[in-house]
Amino acid sequence: MEDAIEQIVSYLKHAAQGLEEKKQILYLLGPVGGGKSSLAERLKALMQRVPIYVLSANGERSPVNDHPLCLFNPQEDAQILQKEYGIPTRYLGTIMSPWAAKRLHEFGGDITKFRVVKVWPSILEQVAIAKTEPGDENNQDISALVGKVDIRKLEHYAQNDPDAYGYSGALCRANQGIMEFVEMFKAPIKVLHPLLTPPRKVTITAPKGSPPCRLTGSSLLTPTNRNG
Repeated sequence: MEDAIEQIVSYLKHAAQGLEEKKQILYLLGPVGGGKSSLAERLKALMQRVPIYVLSANGERSPVNDHPLCLFNPQEDAQILQKEYGIPTRYLGTIMSPWAAKRLHEFGGDITKFRVVKVWPSILEQVAIAKTEPGDENNQDISALVGKVDIRKLEHYAQNDPDAYGYSGALCRANQGIMEFVEMFKAPIKVLHPLLTPPRKVTITAPKGSPPCRLTGSSLLTPTNRNG
């Protein structure tokens, strides 16, 4: 168990440094009763100890936990952010969600109209922490990870409007946090398609012509039984 913990710590440290691990999924493989679920629960519990910072506009918090640095252009702003605030360039280049892009357009490009709120991740409220389990072909699709259009909002918004989308998928909820995908390889293949791209910088084309779901900072872990 100690070796496994050391490997997990190394993975998280290297991912935070912007190394190759940030593009990888943490895969916990072992026998039944080997402690995989306990490790996953411990990681999620530790996630609750440190706050994250999320964009807010007009009193509404970003539904996908947009990081404030997504508002800055790495080519234009990297030098001044490094010099004035000590922000390393590797933290820039995060992808703005359709929700944030719409607000930025409404604000005429004025980023000072956004607010930043401190948010505490929560297992209970599924804030920056999410868990999903495999289903079968009949009861699970890509929306389990990336959400889907909220038909209740179509009365007020066009289908491709970011505000018509329900960001209820596990990847959306876990942005800037951690998502546990139990027995990932037992899920239908179509559900795994969003995970083909690096989990730290994902642009997902959502179903039925709705806006893409863009994610920038989730750590993905998947406990799997060795004989599964």
